[in-house]
Amino acid sequence: MGGEPQLLTDNGSAAVASPDGSQIVFVRSHASSQEIWLMQADGEKATKLLGCDGCFLGGLAWSPDGKQLAYVKQQYQMGSFWGFDTQLEILNLASNQSEVFENHVGPALAWTPDGRIIYVAGEQPPNQSDSNLWAVRVNARTMRPEGAPERITNGNGLIAGLSPSADGRRLAILRRTLQPNVYVTQLEDHGTRLSTPQLLTPDEWYDFPTAWTADSKSVLFFSDRDGVFHIFKQAIDQTQPQLLVGGSDAVALPRLNPDGSMVLYVNSKYDPLRVLQGPHTDAPVGVQQVMRVPVTGGPPQFVLEGSGINNLQCARLPASLCIYSELTPGEEHFYTFDPLKGKGNEIPSATIRESDFYSFNWSLSPDGKLLAFGKKPGVQGQPAIRLLSLVDSKERRISLPGWAGIATLDWSAEGESLWATAFTTSETTSGLWATGFSATGPWTLLKVDLSGKVTRMVRESKTNTGWAIPSPDGSKLAIWEATGTSNVWLAESR
Repeated sequence: MGGEPQLLTDNGSAAVASPDGSQIVFVRSHASSQEIWLMQADGEKATKLLGCDGCFLGGLAWSPDGKQLAYVKQQYQMGSFWGFDTQLEILNLASNQSEVFENHVGPALAWTPDGRIIYVAGEQPPNQSDSNLWAVRVNARTMRPEGAPERITNGNGLIAGLSPSADGRRLAILRRTLQPNVYVTQLEDHGTRLSTPQLLTPDEWYDFPTAWTADSKSVLFFSDRDGVFHIFKQAIDQTQPQLLVGGSDAVALPRLNPDGSMVLYVNSKYDPLRVLQGPHTDAPVGVQQVMRVPVTGGPPQFVLEGSGINNLQCARLPASLCIYSELTPGEEHFYTFDPLKGKGNEIPSATIRESDFYSFNWSLSPDGKLLAFGKKPGVQGQPAIRLLSLVDSKERRISLPGWAGIATLDWSAEGESLWATAFTTSETTSGLWATGFSATGPWTLLKVDLSGKVTRMVRESKTNTGWAIPSPDGSKLAIWEATGTSNVWLAESR
């Protein structure tokens, strides 16, 4: 210990030394893939062990004899709204073959000297925002679970990291809490300044706004306060929301139809916040439905169905265009639809190729003439907003120099600028995986006009600032901001 730091390798993270200290495994990230690498303790002889396109790898843990490596793989499940397939896998270093050991686990692992794997599993509603540790013994011959899992902890928050002592008798646990809520702010000085945000949803649930009512008096948001995500409407002068869409299925992304009389949304049987659930979690269902419900409330009605529905938006009257997108392996396709008649035609010029589930965000202009895309790159390249004309298929780009990535993108009410959240570091965590919508640096809310002028509107160092949804009259924004804690706990064996 001590002395000058020695550079071992570039573009490495999540490094874990082997039990004898002679080797190190680590993760390398690229624009749309991650890889697990092995090198000597001095950084020499780096070798790629495995890769995964469009997924996240983490939770590396050596077996006590140093012959196997356990890791967690989280991959987007095509055909499942916000669904992720998470697996604990074990790699045999001699054969370089992997096998699935357990499904639906969290981001952190430990493999103790007595032959147990400690993993993270989520809690059932109403405690779906919590995860805890479980341990299961590994059969040394078959590398399969042996016996029933044993609960180790029972606490609040998401477990994001583990570090066992060499003898396995002590375990350091990184536990985080995240609380996203809806805030409303006024646009002042001709839209160049925002008032102090006012909290609309003072509760302990995950609340995400995606629309306003046409009169700009109420916010539409989806929340897990009922155990799974449901859709709510809350007037900005009220303290309690109105349930608009409930039921046993997870529903999300409330949007208005062009005349503002109906709320369109996505229905999925897979709940996005149950990524970390244990073996009893229902498997993701491959088809989602776009549904509609009167903005005043009433029975939902079917609009269309598809696989991998990622987003939907409508223009405002006098325009009548509505668009939704579907993810397929390596691509994102865009289609028109009618809220009453269902699916329309594909928009070939809007197709995104070589995409992954976290790389692109898009928004339809209020007049229905432009699609804006925001791509957040990996370790190389600068982010840019791509503007596609739906009238003549012409494109242009707005560069955002000095920023590492664009997290979200939404048009302003008048259609002359865009609200974007950007960050200044090139690495982000994987959405709902460990910290929930967290980046390694502060998120900043930007206002980007169509000439390329960029204005910083909100920069938070103690909270995560999410997307900003403008009211139809252009006077207000609905923003989600998340606060939380990050603490290390110590568990000791008895």
